[in-house]
Amino acid sequence: MRLAITMFPLFLACAFTSAEEPPVLRDVHFPDLSPNASQIAFGFQGDIWVAGVEDGLARRLTVSEAYEERPRFSPDGTQIAFVSDRYGNADVFVMPATGGVIRRVTYHSASDVLADWSPDGTKLLLSVAGRDHPHTAPYEIELEGGYIRPLLLDTCSISITGYSPDARFITGIRRGAAWWRKAYKGSANSQVMVYDTQADTMAVVTNFEGMDNWPVFVRDGSRICFVSERNGRPNVFSMNPDGSDVKPLTDFERDAVTFLTASADGKWLVFEWNFDLWMLRSDGGTPRKITLRAPMDYRRTFETEETLKAGIEEMEVNRDASLAAIRLKDDIFLVRPEFKNDSIRVTDWPGPDGDYFWSPDGKQLAYISQMNGNSDIWVLNPETMEKRCLVDDPQFYLDMLGYTRDGGKILFRHDVGGDGIFAANPETGEVSQFLPDPDIEDLALSPDGRWLLAQIDDGGRARTCTSSRWTAGSGST
Repeated sequence: MRLAITMFPLFLACAFTSAEEPPVLRDVHFPDLSPNASQIAFGFQGDIWVAGVEDGLARRLTVSEAYEERPRFSPDGTQIAFVSDRYGNADVFVMPATGGVIRRVTYHSASDVLADWSPDGTKLLLSVAGRDHPHTAPYEIELEGGYIRPLLLDTCSISITGYSPDARFITGIRRGAAWWRKAYKGSANSQVMVYDTQADTMAVVTNFEGMDNWPVFVRDGSRICFVSERNGRPNVFSMNPDGSDVKPLTDFERDAVTFLTASADGKWLVFEWNFDLWMLRSDGGTPRKITLRAPMDYRRTFETEETLKAGIEEMEVNRDASLAAIRLKDDIFLVRPEFKNDSIRVTDWPGPDGDYFWSPDGKQLAYISQMNGNSDIWVLNPETMEKRCLVDDPQFYLDMLGYTRDGGKILFRHDVGGDGIFAANPETGEVSQFLPDPDIEDLALSPDGRWLLAQIDDGGRARTCTSSRWTAGSGST
């Protein structure tokens, strides 16, 4: 069976707002500011981009099929270091900040995570797992000559994030569960650490029973800004390098601040929040959203044609066998005998659709879709291909049972059960209670729509009952 499947990624929501302006970019990652905070580098669509902070007009610097991430401006703003898997694993590369010839810096089979440039621009700071140590550990590599050396080996993972302005101190996190685990508290809590490269000593400066992440030196090294859940949601905080005098800088009440970095002069912070990039002065103030725009083109089309001979997840044939509904990859397609190897696609959004039933006359297909959030009942007219949401219930997920024999009702129940069976008018969507029994545990509708078989909890005993009185508008057991 040949199916034309169209896929629309999230960033297609960035439609042109006018003929003059290119679309707004959303879902961009790994921001970094130039030394004077006039430009921002970031990752989008697996490439490295730069944009002016004021005008937000972005341009792409890398175009390989590999995934590029974590750009970092050099201290003088002339170069950008970044991570790419173009040779099979994550390695570090350097290129001019305006784009141009790319130079590979690391060659080890272990994956390298770029953290920062040294203040003099001669070295890069990396976090690497599996090079000389089973845990993630900090390394420093010289750009000229490629000499790499471990800075600190610990019994726990150390994910390094940045130098102090004088390069004597390095900050990062010790231990740490996955950053996307909300409200994690346990033995893998991440702690902010500061390493003194001259004394070769490490100090753990936070002991919060939760997650602290992405520490960076700011304001000539006199403060460290970091992300913490200590006030409920991941927000930006500031503290002295010894962990004292912790102060909140942001108070977002939803979502999470992630991937915090600072400009080389230590005056500005940039971070991700709610699929956008935001700037904030390192001494506090009101966060400012950076609106990014770029002329868009894509390396490939998002429509593919496949010939599938297996993998059908669900199939229902209408009563006269003139039309069949099938479900493939969570989407519904219609097939007629005369189509031979072709089909009509009914649903095309990214989420699941299915659990469908034909009306007795074959003129309507009812199905469950989560397009509005919960699983609601939708109906399709196969002649006109018009589809509409019949029952939209924001409180419950719906479990559809099918049509009654006369086609006058679509029976369903709430996913939590306990409140009986309901009936929806296939034309108006009007809902009424069909069977009030609160103790129905499992049920099924007969193929001809005449009988409903239910298993009911009777004081700890399971009993099976049938109902067949459709014409009265309510069932009897």
